[in-house]
Amino acid sequence: MPFPAVQDYADLFLPLAKEGIPVICICITTKFSGSMQSALTARDMVLETFPGARITVKVDYLFHGLSSASGDAGRENFSFF
Repeated sequence: MPFPAVQDYADLFLPLAKEGIPVICICITTKFSGSMQSALTARDMVLETFPGARITVKVDYLFHGLSSASGDAGRENFSFF
Protein backbone atom coordinates (compact mmCIF):
# COMPACT_ATOMS: atom_id res chain seq x y z
CA MET A 1 0.00 0.00 0.00
CA PRO A 2 1.51 3.36 -0.98
CA PHE A 3 1.71 6.10 1.59
CA PRO A 4 -1.28 8.44 1.88
CA ALA A 5 -1.43 11.26 -0.63
CA VAL A 6 -1.63 14.93 0.30
CA GLN A 7 -5.36 14.94 -0.52
CA ASP A 8 -5.94 11.99 1.85
CA TYR A 9 -4.55 14.02 4.73
CA ALA A 10 -6.35 17.21 3.63
CA ASP A 11 -9.65 15.29 3.56
CA LEU A 12 -9.03 14.27 7.18
CA PHE A 13 -7.69 17.60 8.44
CA LEU A 14 -10.24 19.93 6.81
CA PRO A 15 -13.43 18.86 8.66
CA LEU A 16 -11.56 18.95 11.96
CA ALA A 17 -10.17 22.42 11.20
CA LYS A 18 -13.69 23.64 10.35
CA GLU A 19 -14.87 22.46 13.78
CA GLY A 20 -11.85 23.95 15.57
CA ILE A 21 -10.68 20.51 16.70
CA PRO A 22 -6.89 20.28 17.19
CA VAL A 23 -5.10 17.58 15.20
CA ILE A 24 -1.96 15.66 16.05
CA CYS A 25 -0.72 13.56 13.16
CA ILE A 26 2.08 11.13 13.97
CA CYS A 27 3.86 9.77 10.90
CA ILE A 28 6.44 7.07 10.60
CA THR A 29 9.95 8.00 9.69
CA THR A 30 10.52 9.64 6.33
CA LYS A 31 13.06 6.89 5.67
CA PHE A 32 10.18 4.51 4.84
CA SER A 33 7.46 6.80 3.65
CA GLY A 34 6.54 10.12 2.12
CA SER A 35 3.61 10.30 4.54
CA MET A 36 5.30 12.97 6.67
CA GLN A 37 5.78 15.29 3.68
CA SER A 38 2.22 14.61 2.49
CA ALA A 39 0.86 15.47 5.94
CA LEU A 40 2.93 18.68 6.14
CA THR A 41 1.77 19.78 2.69
CA ALA A 42 -1.87 19.05 3.57
CA ARG A 43 -1.49 20.97 6.83
CA ASP A 44 -0.21 23.99 4.90
CA MET A 45 -3.12 23.72 2.44
CA VAL A 46 -5.67 23.66 5.27
CA LEU A 47 -3.94 26.55 7.05
CA GLU A 48 -4.44 28.70 3.95
CA THR A 49 -8.20 28.39 4.44
CA PHE A 50 -8.25 28.10 8.24
CA PRO A 51 -5.19 30.01 9.50
CA GLY A 52 -6.18 29.41 13.13
CA ALA A 53 -6.29 25.63 12.74
CA ARG A 54 -4.09 23.71 15.14
CA ILE A 55 -2.51 20.89 13.14
CA THR A 56 0.69 19.34 14.43
CA VAL A 57 2.64 16.80 12.37
CA LYS A 58 5.36 14.80 14.13
CA VAL A 59 7.60 11.83 13.40
CA ASP A 60 7.11 8.69 15.48
CA TYR A 61 10.62 8.38 16.90
CA LEU A 62 9.83 5.08 18.61
CA PHE A 63 9.03 3.52 15.22
CA HIS A 64 12.04 5.29 13.77
CA GLY A 65 14.30 3.72 16.40
CA LEU A 66 12.82 0.27 15.94
CA SER A 67 13.01 0.47 12.17
CA SER A 68 16.61 1.64 12.29
CA ALA A 69 17.49 -1.34 14.44
CA SER A 70 15.76 -3.82 12.15
CA GLY A 71 16.59 -2.27 8.77
CA ASP A 72 13.73 -2.54 6.28
CA ALA A 73 12.51 -5.86 7.69
CA GLY A 74 8.77 -5.88 8.29
CA ARG A 75 8.15 -2.69 6.35
CA GLU A 76 5.42 -4.31 4.27
CA ASN A 77 3.45 -5.19 7.40
CA PHE A 78 2.49 -1.63 8.25
CA SER A 79 -0.85 -0.06 7.38
CA PHE A 80 -1.34 3.69 7.13
CA PHE A 81 -5.12 3.93 7.57
